[in-house]
Amino acid sequence: MRSGLLAVLSVVVLSACTRGVTPLPAPTPMPPPVVTPAPAPAPVVSRVSIATRHDTARYDVTSTARIVRDSGGRPVEEEIITRAQVAFALERTGSARPGTARDLRSTGRVDGFTISASERVTGARSSAMQGAAQGAMLGSTAGGLSRAPLTVPFDASLNGLNARVAPRPSLVNECDRQEMSAASLVRELLLRLPPVLEVGATWSDTSRVFLCRGGVPVTAQTVATAHVRSLSATAGGTQAVVERDLVIRIEGELATAWRTVAMSGRGTGRQRFVIDAERGRVDSLRSESETRIDVRDSVRPDAGEQSLTQRVVLVAERRP
Repeated sequence: MRSGLLAVLSVVVLSACTRGVTPLPAPTPMPPPVVTPAPAPAPVVSRVSIATRHDTARYDVTSTARIVRDSGGRPVEEEIITRAQVAFALERTGSARPGTARDLRSTGRVDGFTISASERVTGARSSAMQGAAQGAMLGSTAGGLSRAPLTVPFDASLNGLNARVAPRPSLVNECDRQEMSAASLVRELLLRLPPVLEVGATWSDTSRVFLCRGGVPVTAQTVATAHVRSLSATAGGTQAVVERDLVIRIEGELATAWRTVAMSGRGTGRQRFVIDAERGRVDSLRSESETRIDVRDSVRPDAGEQSLTQRVVLVAERRP
């Protein structure tokens, strides 16, 4: 009896202890790790053919020139800002040997061409007979003052010798005309290219432009060494980055029976083009250059030789 009672008490006590213990929940299984596949590597582009033509492309172009002029031993600094919208179609012509660039022809127009400068610049007459140094400063970027937006249709051609952008209709006298300053913006965007681009490829291009600065006829020669920095695949095709190192030389003289005005200049620059290869067009350009121009005037012995240092930054972006 006693042993039976102890057995019952043991069961009661065990039941009481059991009721006070909460059973542990079953472990929740961990979800399997999410594996994100690595993105497919971008296609490697080693070479690309350049389209021989493109339809009209439109650009916003701004050129900012900071010019320091030596005036009787005292530096005078000016800023001239030129803005325009440039639109043109382009055709690359002829055949080119590997490592050389094709010639090109272009037609288009410059709209909204304006120049902003200080009164010291805009109030000057850009004529060799009125002051060659001041005319050279104005002519170096502006060539004349455009107080109202100017529109200039043009035809252009570039080959291995000359770069020509001619306003339409032709001008009887191109010297120090605003239309020729508008044409100079176009010339920066016209890039000769080989038929095929490869990363690391280089080529040289020489162009001569006949200008008028402060009434003085001038020949400006630019020797450009181009480098293909990169080729990359994009959603729209292949993008090429081409950089050019520039060596600039300027020479000119106006001689009469009683006066001689001469200009000479040396400069360097660098340009970076982003190119849509499949369409054969420039999508953007940034150009920086620095040129020193010396002016000698035979009838100004007090001034002797004056000099200008011109730093120009030009930015062009294709409009959608």
